[in-house]
Amino acid sequence: MSASSAANGHEVAKAFDGQLSTYWKAENANSKAFITININSQPTIDSIIIRPSNNDLTGFPVLINVYGNSGGTNDLQLIAKFVRHETPSTDGVAYSFSKPLSLHTLKLEFEQVYPLSSKSVIQVFFVFCLVW
Repeated sequence: MSASSAANGHEVAKAFDGQLSTYWKAENANSKAFITININSQPTIDSIIIRPSNNDLTGFPVLINVYGNSGGTNDLQLIAKFVRHETPSTDGVAYSFSKPLSLHTLKLEFEQVYPLSSKSVIQVFFVFCLVW
């Protein structure tokens, strides 16, 4: 896995360690921060669940572009765009695909984060899991 950047002490692996007290955080106010995940076993992915770290919604993604490929090429295709219009829940948000996906590579690009009124808070931190 890789990320567009990471703040010191908030490496991308911390988004996947299962701990609500740790998280990945983009290094700066990058409006197109992203995480790319290479999936060796090519599972079928039904949804993405994103939970805020320590119930802090600042930096929670509300506009996500999802890219992926199913092998045979390195080109990533836009698969879905998820938009959250309401204030995110501290319990997390599940984004479901219209049909299950079987992917080798998954890239999540965070175009906008909460709170929407603050341009200085384009940072993403969350606990992330894929449902397959």
